[in-house]
Amino acid sequence: MQSINVATKERAEAVRIYDIWKRCESWVAQGNKIHVDDQPNWDRDAEDVKSAVDNEEAKLRSLPSERLKLQDALQKNEANLKKFVMHNMQSSFVFEQGGSYFQVSLGASKLRQPKHKNLDYLGIELRNIVTDEDTVRSLKFKDVSTFIRTYTEAAGHMHSDYHNLTRIKLELMNNPRMSRYACLNFIKSICDLSLQTDMVALVNRLILDPEAKKDLSNSVDPATSNEQLVNQKRAPFMTKKNYQETLTKYASEMTAEQKKEYGYIEPKRQRSRQRQRNRNGRGRGGARSHWGGGS
Repeated sequence: MQSINVATKERAEAVRIYDIWKRCESWVAQGNKIHVDDQPNWDRDAEDVKSAVDNEEAKLRSLPSERLKLQDALQKNEANLKKFVMHNMQSSFVFEQGGSYFQVSLGASKLRQPKHKNLDYLGIELRNIVTDEDTVRSLKFKDVSTFIRTYTEAAGHMHSDYHNLTRIKLELMNNPRMSRYACLNFIKSICDLSLQTDMVALVNRLILDPEAKKDLSNSVDPATSNEQLVNQKRAPFMTKKNYQETLTKYASEMTAEQKKEYGYIEPKRQRSRQRQRNRNGRGRGGARSHWGGGS
């Protein structure tokens, strides 16, 4: 359709120039002077002006047949492409039929699964990490280093913050036992102002809590952190024992509902019935003590 429009305009222009030339020819025959605006067209060769009109008309007449040939070729290509898509399971194809559009593909036609996470997604993930109290208090080297490596790869060498990401990655490699507080300080350099504000507010609140402050001072290395927890008498198995000992101390003053609510566990008896029977037997002369005298 566009070719027909162009050819129509070109023919109209050729006819316009031919009309001007014929008008100039009549004007000169009457002894008049040519207007300055018409002089360029009058200077053209008469045969060239006439043949230009003939050529444009011939071109315009030939377009419908060319269009039919092109349309036929497009339909054949469309059919071949559709067949290709049906056999090549890595492509998709959209076609129109009866005013409706259809898409031929295998699997999802709109969903995409890129090889790398985009920076916006990773930014949300970073925010979730450094603004969650439990996560911040239990940061681990493997989790942090894996995330920073993924973030660095997604950013690419041309990103303005690539240097900061690389620096943090190297710091983690050189000091895998750094404290959680030190690790958060490095991460702060890749946070925007809004996230920095939120993260600092959380850390400032945590350091007011003695237990949370110790967690932040402990290492991101799990083995080192476990050793620190034991030295601080804060390992889970130690705190659970201390908790139960405290509950046992006040068990006589607790109701059954309170014992259930606070997870009170009844202490096991120090001596079983069997040991008691054995002891009674030895008392009656049934067994000799290794520590006693006599012959």
